[in-house]
Amino acid sequence: PNGKAHADALKEAWIDNHGAAGREWVKWLAANQQEAKQAVRDAQTRWRGLIPADYGEQVHRLAERFAILEAALVTGASITGWSEQASRDAIQHSFNAWVKEFGTGNKEHQQIIEQCEAFLNAYGLSRFAPLPYDPSSMPIRDLAGYRKRKSSHDDAPLVFYTFPATFEKEIAQGFNARQFARVLAAAGLLSEPSSGRGYQQKSPRIDGRQINVYVLHQVAEGGEE
Repeated sequence: PNGKAHADALKEAWIDNHGAAGREWVKWLAANQQEAKQAVRDAQTRWRGLIPADYGEQVHRLAERFAILEAALVTGASITGWSEQASRDAIQHSFNAWVKEFGTGNKEHQQIIEQCEAFLNAYGLSRFAPLPYDPSSMPIRDLAGYRKRKSSHDDAPLVFYTFPATFEKEIAQGFNARQFARVLAAAGLLSEPSSGRGYQQKSPRIDGRQINVYVLHQVAEGGEE
């Protein structure tokens, strides 16, 4: 038979039999709940011992998920026909591929930093009004906050007094805003209030009043503030 005939045979077999392994595994889980729970605990213990403590927290969370996958394969040996070692090797191979691609640091943290920098690079001059600001002479659409330089030098890094709605809905989009702010603060890109409570603080006086803002910082050339 040619390749098409082989593909057609596989497709026909899949249509008639797909889901059979899943149903059998669910039946096994229902009848062996304690064994399944112990398999997950054993796999989690093993994986926790494999991941160095200095790896990023995201890697540790990922390892917990891989441990559950490993337990699923090990307990499904009667269905897959794979040995316990073959199941572990398959999961380890996938985990190693992930680490090779993304590294052992915290990829989420890097994504947060890059997302914030991308927003400021794109809109730092167009949506943040320079202080002092006269809206009648320079109307800004979709105002995101205010900006000023850290010193009188023209090349001094900018400080962005960012409206909470802009920060939480746009800059931190896709993330928990508090987690996002915590990562930026740790990276030196966000100033924490002296009170130590939350991540918002008062802006400089604007039209005689102060407002709640997130204070973000531009990264200067060379990667330092």
